[in-house]
Amino acid sequence: MSLVKCVLDRDLPDGFSMLEIGVGSYPFSPESTVLISNWCDPNLYFDFTGNRSYLGVDNGTAVGDYSYLGTPEKIAAEAMWRLAEHKERVQEFRPGQNADFRFQDAFELAGSPERFDEVMMSNVLSSMIGNEGARALLQLSYDVLVDSGMLVTRETFTPQFMEEEEVTELVKEIGFDEFDVVSHRLLPYEYDALSDYYGPTIFDEKISRPHSGRYFCLATK
Repeated sequence: MSLVKCVLDRDLPDGFSMLEIGVGSYPFSPESTVLISNWCDPNLYFDFTGNRSYLGVDNGTAVGDYSYLGTPEKIAAEAMWRLAEHKERVQEFRPGQNADFRFQDAFELAGSPERFDEVMMSNVLSSMIGNEGARALLQLSYDVLVDSGMLVTRETFTPQFMEEEEVTELVKEIGFDEFDVVSHRLLPYEYDALSDYYGPTIFDEKISRPHSGRYFCLATK
């Protein structure tokens, strides 16, 4: 069975835990599509009640020159405020859900005992962090996943687009057991099904000509 079918056909078990790295912060708006859409509609495929939990982390780092927005301290303060505001919005539209957001560097989780069933990154690997930065985040994802845990990355639009081949090589180097790359160009039906399941990003919905190379990468440990 393909990883795409495994994801789309599954029922999330009690105790399921998800980590989203780089959920987004100033100068970009936070976007946790597994929880709510850009229009605040709850994503009905994911239920984080009971013993299920979601954690979104972002350190507010603006990669690139955003000095016109103010000092690094001002940008960080604005990022922290936006993430806190997003947390309140999620709590309003998904009451009773075990969904938390932390303003912190994802690499701080490396020394934590926390382990997750799924790690997700949306428009992170291409966000001008370069090959080494992407590799470090993929390695971190591998390290914090439980055995047989799932990594989900997707790229829809970012300043420095990471092509499918680059992600494939990194995932293989790190040692993920199985992986599928699902591009909109080659597998539009499967891509759209995954986009519906995880919730479309604003770059899937609102741009008149979305990036033709959009893709998901699914990998298991």
